[in-house]
Amino acid sequence: MAMTKSSSATSSQKRMADGGSTVLLLGLLICGLAGSGCGLVDSLGSGEASASEDQKLTAVVQKGVIQVSVTEDGEVESAKPIVLKCMVAGGAQILEIVPDGTRIVEKGGQKEDESDVFVGDQIVKLDDSKIKDALDQQKIKVGNAENALILAEKDLSLATISVNEYEKGTFVQELQGLDAEVTIAMENLRGAENQFEYTQKMFRKGFVTKLQLEADEFAVKRSNLELAQSQTKRKVLVVFTKEKMLEDLHSAVKTATSGVKQKQSALDLEKRSLSRITEQFKNCVIVAPKPGMVVYHNERSRWGRSQSAQIEEGATVREHQAIVKLPDFTKMQVKVSVHESKVQQVAVGDRASLTIQGYNEPLSGVVVEIANQPEQASWYQAKVKEYATIVKIDEIPSGMVPGMSAEVVIDVEERSDVLKLPVESVIEIGGEFFAWSSATDGSGYERKKLDVVKSEKGDARVLTDSKFIAVNSGVAENELV
Repeated sequence: MAMTKSSSATSSQKRMADGGSTVLLLGLLICGLAGSGCGLVDSLGSGEASASEDQKLTAVVQKGVIQVSVTEDGEVESAKPIVLKCMVAGGAQILEIVPDGTRIVEKGGQKEDESDVFVGDQIVKLDDSKIKDALDQQKIKVGNAENALILAEKDLSLATISVNEYEKGTFVQELQGLDAEVTIAMENLRGAENQFEYTQKMFRKGFVTKLQLEADEFAVKRSNLELAQSQTKRKVLVVFTKEKMLEDLHSAVKTATSGVKQKQSALDLEKRSLSRITEQFKNCVIVAPKPGMVVYHNERSRWGRSQSAQIEEGATVREHQAIVKLPDFTKMQVKVSVHESKVQQVAVGDRASLTIQGYNEPLSGVVVEIANQPEQASWYQAKVKEYATIVKIDEIPSGMVPGMSAEVVIDVEERSDVLKLPVESVIEIGGEFFAWSSATDGSGYERKKLDVVKSEKGDARVLTDSKFIAVNSGVAENELV
């Protein structure tokens, strides 16, 4: 029997894919607006229709093209801009910066505006006061390290000279002195022995006393002792003292050499620190590297917020934070954020149509990059996951600049010469799809099972452009549903 908004009918309704990704909605067969109210056409159990013809809202099954697309808003940007960043360790405050949009002119070129700058001119000045103080202190440290190295090299030179001085001077001198002592002692011994021998002869003849004999005998013994002492002193000098002194002197050379290396390393370290601080000091001035236009690197999320400091005079920027960029106007692209429910439908190489604000004619482009990680969302949109997608513009019109708004329609899938019927005329029951069409006996409408066309992209089970659903069979062309 006929019924209006029956609970049994509404319970069988299920959602269908929007753009090929969500479940089909129950096609409510709504009555015409003739003024008599609304009513559904058939009982789901029998599949037979009993409502009058003027109460039915029908459509004709057509054969044609279904084109599935993803539409998102985006922003024009340069594909390969030169990005100038803060390279000061720990960040710095912006003291001076040229206005956003300032033109950079080649050296020797003609300025169109008084605010234009030449290549090599300063465009950003960062606070260098702390770095300048550190630079002065580091120069003092380098000077002290150089003085310490000079003293260490002097110590090494003196230690080296001491080795030669002892080995070729002091030792030779001492050895010569001891050799002389030995020679004198030997000569004294020979003289004492001769005298003692002569005294013995005289004593036997009775010409000298015994006391004189004993005195000459003692003189021989004393000369022997003096010779032995001189020889021992010479041996100690040659065998022990020389080796000991050379060992001490060579050790002093090694110590001095190590001291030189240490002072040299300390100087190199201080010089590297000076070089880094000098580089940091130079990084406080950013100059224009090439002709173009200065664009402040103020990145904002779609909710108008940014996690980085906004670029302006007085703002403090982080180390490696982008300050300005010089866009390449010959290579432009549009960055869009695609919802996670649609991103699987989009692929690199998909063609796209772009509508840029301020341009009447649409532009064409191609998807060149899809992020594999979602973009960071704000705290109140934490559950929304969107993926950055880059669409390269084929032909760049004159006057296009980064920051322009754009609407991008990405063509993700297209089928031609397929049967299609409105999504409102199709319902899903138990994973199968049905539509009500003209009965073969002409008695009204009957429920027919549809063989829907499957989508080849994403996880959508049916091919639909949100208005029509493509089917292989179940209904015929020009049939009323």
